[in-house]
Amino acid sequence: KGNYNRFGWTGNGVQPWGLQRDPIGADGYLFFRGWFTLLLSIYKYVSGDDKYTRTFPVTGYGDEVFEWDHHRIAAQMERQYQEHPEGPQCENTKIWFYCNAAGGLGMYLYDRVFGRQTHRAFENFLEYSRDNYMGVGSDGNLEWVTNYYDPIVNHKANGGPAAGISTAFMVLPQNRELATTLYDAAANALGWRNAQAPIRANATGLLLARALGDHTAVARLRAAAEQQYEPRHFGDQDEKFGWFFGLNEAYPRGQRSATMMVSEVGEDGAWLRAFETPHLDKFEAPTVEGVDFPSLGLYQAWNDVDSGTLHVGTYPTSPDRQGGQANWRVTNLPNSDDVYILCDGQPFDRFQVTGNGTIELDTTIDTLQYQIFTGYRGPGGQPVARRDVPRAVGTAAAMAAAQPPSRDATAVRRATSEFAPDGGPGCPCCA
Repeated sequence: KGNYNRFGWTGNGVQPWGLQRDPIGADGYLFFRGWFTLLLSIYKYVSGDDKYTRTFPVTGYGDEVFEWDHHRIAAQMERQYQEHPEGPQCENTKIWFYCNAAGGLGMYLYDRVFGRQTHRAFENFLEYSRDNYMGVGSDGNLEWVTNYYDPIVNHKANGGPAAGISTAFMVLPQNRELATTLYDAAANALGWRNAQAPIRANATGLLLARALGDHTAVARLRAAAEQQYEPRHFGDQDEKFGWFFGLNEAYPRGQRSATMMVSEVGEDGAWLRAFETPHLDKFEAPTVEGVDFPSLGLYQAWNDVDSGTLHVGTYPTSPDRQGGQANWRVTNLPNSDDVYILCDGQPFDRFQVTGNGTIELDTTIDTLQYQIFTGYRGPGGQPVARRDVPRAVGTAAAMAAAQPPSRDATAVRRATSEFAPDGGPGCPCCA
């Protein structure tokens, strides 16, 4: 339109809003406030730290400082969605479906962690989006999805039926039905379920296919990624791994590789389960601390409350570190004097009590499986009394026993392994 402001420019100072100095309190700038809320909510859920519920400074226009905290930010977003069901703007004049979905996900997780109900206001936006940011044809199929809406000139920048795939990833924990509609449209339009159609790799599509259990799409997208995304080891001893995406660069792109890595970890549906905030008892449960990374890595650490056992799997991060020594601790033990340990099925006694509820292990850097009998039975559970050390079992049997059951209550690894936005941003400002 000649003098139309390009997307990505914040437009701070344009009418009718004028110059707004506070990036949190502004009418627009949702692409900062929304993602920041998601980040704070994830931080609280993963760490349990109340750091950001206390006042902290936010630097705005002209280096002016404003004071905010997590609760006030969530309340500010709640008010905005109550007043504007069409959604707050990112750049002034532009309301992005994708970034609003991320902000809503932050509110959803905030409510789960703190027991609030701010997300009810965001549900108005989801209903508005269904009616206004998605177009359904006479055959009932999704035909277009709005990338952004400009309420000043009443213009929608629409994409085809596959345009909502990144948005679907953010919407899924909040509204499975709506997210599935967006995903199905993309899967059908891009041929992921059609064995005869050539397809291009799509990291977000692979994430969603796993989350929704679309096994046909998972198999095809995974094969396409293997062919097109250049997965390989690198480093002096090939101790590192990433996807190079055919970019002819020395190192893999961080965000794009991280997005692909999310599709490799967890189990089907893990992205949904993570936002139901399971395993909040983890801050009181037996915990591994003080790992000598990057010499020693952990591939597993989870509490089986049925048997009162903490399963820990270690590995050397590179061949030259194998065989070295590394100490690490287990804290939050119900009774440190009652602990006994198996390492690859054999009794392990190279540990000592170092404090109330804490032991320290003296270990060899290698691929090893530890079964640490702690007696922890979950929140409110009675500790298991010490019993005789069981007879040694073979390594294979010990490894098999160390695999977590499929039910959600004990699969701790599902809780925090599925947090990563799609590598393909919805607007240039996020690229």
